Amino acid sequence: MNSMLIIVAVLNFLFTKIYAQNSQNSTIIFETNSTKSISVRIRNSECDKCKAINYGQFNNFYINTISLDTFYPNYYFYFKSLATDEFICESISQKEVSLNENSVIKVQIDYYNFKFNCYLTIVDNGKPNKYQPLIVVSSILSFLYLCYFLTKLIFIKCKNRLADGSETDADRIVINQDQEGILRGRQSSRSNRIKSIDVLRGMCLSIMIFVNFGAGGYSVLDHSVWNGLNLADTVFPIFIFLMGVSIPLSFKSIVRQNNFRLSIVIIKIVRRAMLLFFFGLVTSNSSDLKLSELRIMGVLQRFSISYFIMALVELLNIKLNNYEYNFLLNNQKKFVEIFYYWIQWLVSSFLLFIWILITFLLPLDNCQSGYLGPGGLHENGSHFNCTGGAAGYVDRKILGTSHMYQDPTCKFIYKNQIPFDPEGLLGCLTSCVLTYLGVMTGHIILHHDQKQKIVLKFIFYGIIFGLIGLTLSKFSINDGWIPINKNLWSLSFILVMASIGLFSLSVLFILVDILDWYSGTPFLYMGRNSIVIYIGHLVFGNYFPNFNFGYTHFLLLSNSIYWNKYRNF
Repeated sequence: MNSMLIIVAVLNFLFTKIYAQNSQNSTIIFETNSTKSISVRIRNSECDKCKAINYGQFNNFYINTISLDTFYPNYYFYFKSLATDEFICESISQKEVSLNENSVIKVQIDYYNFKFNCYLTIVDNGKPNKYQPLIVVSSILSFLYLCYFLTKLIFIKCKNRLADGSETDADRIVINQDQEGILRGRQSSRSNRIKSIDVLRGMCLSIMIFVNFGAGGYSVLDHSVWNGLNLADTVFPIFIFLMGVSIPLSFKSIVRQNNFRLSIVIIKIVRRAMLLFFFGLVTSNSSDLKLSELRIMGVLQRFSISYFIMALVELLNIKLNNYEYNFLLNNQKKFVEIFYYWIQWLVSSFLLFIWILITFLLPLDNCQSGYLGPGGLHENGSHFNCTGGAAGYVDRKILGTSHMYQDPTCKFIYKNQIPFDPEGLLGCLTSCVLTYLGVMTGHIILHHDQKQKIVLKFIFYGIIFGLIGLTLSKFSINDGWIPINKNLWSLSFILVMASIGLFSLSVLFILVDILDWYSGTPFLYMGRNSIVIYIGHLVFGNYFPNFNFGYTHFLLLSNSIYWNKYRNF
């Protein structure tokens, strides 16, 4: 830890010298020789089908200078002659302008012989290599870990040559007493755990905290504005997916205990769900918040609801099957994870059916039914107060606007004026479906005794879910039937996330549990204590020494790695 802090401090000093300027904005200068005023309208390319925003006007007596944020750096500029009421400078307006941090751009509009001639000139290119700190830091961390991995590998090889011992059967799955600690029973050996699940959970937790603390000021690492999928959008749903994977693994151990009682298990499920919801209320609200402004839904609340519903359904299923998880041989049903658990597929299909009906058919006040957009400036402001369509409408009617998340990711770009909760009520239906896709993955682990077959099943379902999700989105960001949208937890989103979860788990399952090439350190230990670490970072995130020196990307990045809450946007 001390060596890491020394490295961060040295690199901070170097990059502070390289990038002395702190501002990440870009300056735009508009000039003209025309005595008639010209209006300027600007649209950020992240704002899909939006009306450009009026930024004022200029003429030969008045030079207009504006500053644009480069967190989302791509813009379109539109110019209109107020004298003739017609748009001009189409040569500039038809091209997307990408702004670098600290850059200075000059737009010169000359008027000769009743004709406008437009020129866009880069006065100062600013900092075109804003991803350089990200590449450097990633390379350094990768190199340090590679050195650690090679050293450990050499040590193990030498140790194995000196040691005498027989090979063990590595092709057999052993489930521990409680894979996730959901229903804590008799403690068992840590060595029996399926470590790849904990490792992936720990990785997701690390990324989640990194994003919560700024993601280095990079938009590609932060949440997407509305539709689409950025790195930060994958973390929470994979966590939900892994929670589903762990449910049958923990239940397997519980039902094998001699003192198993259905009422006790139900009480434990209810207690865990209530604790998660309570901790969610505490961590998603500030200490000085009024009760009338209490945010009801949140991350842990979504965990609570998804876990409660799917754990009870899993318990119902094994009760109807006499509390047995039968291991089936190769000559029996090949898709046991589907046919043996038809009740869960029925419940998940019902939840999905309800989500589709509400999302596309629910009548909305002054809004179009089936609208899935961000509202605000979207589609020229024709759905200004319709953020999230049915999802936002349900939350506003049931929870009330004062009990919702007030700063959705779309607010900065689309200029929304109403709150929207990305962990709202309607999305709980699809998060339950994603939880069950994780439960199904846990069933695959339970019903196959060869790890190679488990990996093949993971890859098979990963391809199927991914193709269905991408097809629903028409392989595009904004033009699909059901866009991939983390804010709405859309159907295409949960299918794509189940696919990513299956592929990620496949890779780690091979590296960690089959080949034993990677011990999982340090993510293994984070994954085994994920709830404690997550709540701890929310409560104590600002208690560590602060190393904030400015607004350069490297300084923001190093603070995010160090887990300091420090954002300039």
